[in-house]
Amino acid sequence: MRAEVGLSHKGKVSGMPILKEITLIVGGDFHGKSTLLNDIQNAVYPHVPDDGRELIATDPTAVKIRAEDGRSSRRTI
Repeated sequence: MRAEVGLSHKGKVSGMPILKEITLIVGGDFHGKSTLLNDIQNAVYPHVPDDGRELIATDPTAVKIRAEDGRSSRRTI
């Protein structure tokens, strides 16, 4: 999977997209899952230039949903 996106401050960049329908990110201990999710979450906020987030593009309407261990998260209307 590879996609190209135009960033106003960096021009065109390409990389792996995380599609809107992704519901699970898995990996072993210390493989970067929490780091990836924190970076995606924090990329919608202003940040210090050259802190590593300049190549992360996050939809500003993205939301974070968490549940306690063993509990499910689901959409309610």
